[in-house]
Amino acid sequence: MTSAVEEAIKVLEGFESELEKIKQEAVEAKKSLLRKVSEEGETAKAEALAKAQAVADERIRRARNEADGEASSIIARGDQSVKTLEERISKKNKEAVELVVKELLGD
Repeated sequence: MTSAVEEAIKVLEGFESELEKIKQEAVEAKKSLLRKVSEEGETAKAEALAKAQAVADERIRRARNEADGEASSIIARGDQSVKTLEERISKKNKEAVELVVKELLGD
């Protein structure tokens, strides 16, 4: 009976040893999995940031193009207003000269 007990103890010790190995493997697998998850998270974060930057760049490009178009339109209207104003000033200047000449000549 002693040998049966000793054999049972040896089997249990072997079982305990295997359980420790499995436990250690599980801990290592958990660490590996956490590293992998962290790496994948960083990759996903980088990809998301790159996509967000691309979208922002595109929106800025479109807004700049629209602003450039609007600025060109404003400049053209301003140039036309200046031209019209210069024509009106020139016309009034001619009228003023005619009035001064009339007054000086006594007409």
